[in-house]
Amino acid sequence: MIFVAAVLLQLLSVVLSHSDHTLLLLISFDGFRYDYLKLAAESGRKTPNFDELRAGGVDGLHVKNRFITKTFPNHYSIATGYDEESHGVTGNNFFDNVIRKKYSNDNMTDPLMWNNGTMDGGAEPVWVTNEKAAHSTLYPKRSGVIMWPGADAELHGKRPTYHITYNGSFPFEARVDKMMQWFSNEEKPINLGLLYFQEPDGTGHKFGPDSDEVLDKVVEMDKLVGYILKQLKKHRLLHRMNIIVTSDHGMAETPYVIQLDEYVDSSWYQMYGGSPVLNIDPIPGLCRPCCLGINLLPDQNTVLNFETTRVLSLLRQRRGCLQCPE
Repeated sequence: MIFVAAVLLQLLSVVLSHSDHTLLLLISFDGFRYDYLKLAAESGRKTPNFDELRAGGVDGLHVKNRFITKTFPNHYSIATGYDEESHGVTGNNFFDNVIRKKYSNDNMTDPLMWNNGTMDGGAEPVWVTNEKAAHSTLYPKRSGVIMWPGADAELHGKRPTYHITYNGSFPFEARVDKMMQWFSNEEKPINLGLLYFQEPDGTGHKFGPDSDEVLDKVVEMDKLVGYILKQLKKHRLLHRMNIIVTSDHGMAETPYVIQLDEYVDSSWYQMYGGSPVLNIDPIPGLCRPCCLGINLLPDQNTVLNFETTRVLSLLRQRRGCLQCPE
């Protein structure tokens, strides 16, 4: 699901001040499947604010998300333009086998997590590019980022001018209010904002992607879009604001369940990550039995039920192990 509302289509040949320039607000609704608006309409639910954006701009059919379809990897692909194998963020929780380090919510400020295991050699997110461009333009360029994966770390020697780290209890409208303050700041206004909401992904995980609860959440997100438009008008920003509304991935039901412990002894490996891809790091000396067990799994996309860890995870259809050293 992606659409762009090009509220202002104007080329300026003369630079006067920051207030003369167009602005960009990038909004992500996590887990907003491409057909949720269609399903909401078919159910009789109204989404007038999404409809307004779609009617006034460009409406894409869908987003071709990156594999692995998780929040951190896909949001960082959106921000950098890189595939996951290039920017190196391959999960919300993952293990770097080269430097033998685990990454998760606990070390979001670590540049190594976002720089592909280096201090400054990784992909460059758009908020950094924007901050760098301030030195080559006639007016300052500043970025404001609210809860977008990757913005907690200093990357390529830069941080966004304004930033709020992830806090799931931070009210959605309060996030919008903060973004409006940054855009309308008299001394240091931003020209680029990235705004993240964790819904309807959370509701989809709790009730299932095809549930009425998800469609109700879509209506709730529509009201939030209405609030955003209202605040843009209130702060006199709408006439020069370009808005991109997108998502990182969709969601599907998973009908198959396999007990992984029936194939691979849980004491043979360390486990990282979760659905839809699990990282298994065999204990030294036990790589070969791990591979043999994994290769016995049914040849289909399945949900793995780890009894010992209570983790649900999807496994790719094409399975295999790296060559075992022993």
